[in-house]
Amino acid sequence: LHSSGAMIGVANALRLQGRAEEAEPMVRAALEIRVAELPPEHWQIAQARAILGLCLADMSQDTDAASLLESSLGPLRERLGPDHWLPVEAGARLKEILNGNGQSARTDSLQRTMTVRTGRIGDYTEGD
Repeated sequence: LHSSGAMIGVANALRLQGRAEEAEPMVRAALEIRVAELPPEHWQIAQARAILGLCLADMSQDTDAASLLESSLGPLRERLGPDHWLPVEAGARLKEILNGNGQSARTDSLQRTMTVRTGRIGDYTEGD
């Protein structure tokens, strides 16, 4: 389990360097470790899903990316807080994907859901 944290860190660094194709298999391996060793609702599984979703978004695999990002947002916001870089970036990328695919109604629904879950207003705003 400890090695999965290092794998996620290296993979995210690769992703940030524009090397998502190299990062993807590393994140998938880390996710497999976490799924095997942690309860399904654990935030570290959500973290790996979010990083994988960001990699896939960088690779224009929007359908898979959106699914991973959406499923990771709630647990990440609950554990890390709504202002932590990972749920902020995951939420922004998800919003871009949904808006780019003509799913603005789904984006509005996501905005309302996340505002209710976090008790915060302004995390997602209409017209952004």
